[in-house]
Amino acid sequence: MSNKKLVIGTILGVLLVATLIGLAVSEYFKLEVQAGYDKGCSEGYSEGHSEGLSEGYDQGFLVGNSTGYQTGNSSGYESGYDHAYDIAYNEGHLQGFTDGNTLGYEEGYDSGYSQGLDDGAGHGYTVRDPTYQEALQFINDDRTDANQYDDETYTCANFAADFKNNAFKEGFQSGYVIIEFPVWGHAIVCFNTIDRGLIFIEPQADEIVSLRLGYVYWDRTIYEAPDYDDTVVRYIIVW
Repeated sequence: MSNKKLVIGTILGVLLVATLIGLAVSEYFKLEVQAGYDKGCSEGYSEGHSEGLSEGYDQGFLVGNSTGYQTGNSSGYESGYDHAYDIAYNEGHLQGFTDGNTLGYEEGYDSGYSQGLDDGAGHGYTVRDPTYQEALQFINDDRTDANQYDDETYTCANFAADFKNNAFKEGFQSGYVIIEFPVWGHAIVCFNTIDRGLIFIEPQADEIVSLRLGYVYWDRTIYEAPDYDDTVVRYIIVW
């Protein structure tokens, strides 16, 4: 009996040890599996995040670049259109003003001259170039500069025309001067004096002015610079 009990005890001991070893191995396996899972999950997340970040950046850049280009292109088009329109309008207005003034003056002069011949037949007019002193005296006596400037009804063209008509009535020949600036125009008058040559007059202020191609018109020692470029590009004298 003692031997049987010993054998049974030994077998039970072996089974217990085996069970404990099995449990230890199982627990170790579980730990290893969990550790492998955690490591794999971490590395997979890192690689996936990195790859996703790269793909997201590329895709975001393409979409952002395209959207930005379209927005910038649209905004640039509108800005460019508005800027070009303003420049073209000013140039067109200047050319129209210059051509219209010249044509209107010439046609008006011809019509007025013809009518004057009919109305004043037998009387007639004799005009001549004044002396410098006669020109100064007429400028001082003429009251055209007292008229009120108005953008709609009485502009530089009216000042120049009235001054010229008044000079004609006094027997003096004067010139109607059309000045062209880069984006605008202006009208003044002149006398070709017999002793000092050509002088230019600003009829709005009765000032003798300098008119030189490539130079600004308004005297900076007297006036502030206007809000446009007043460099003289060219001028035309209609006698």
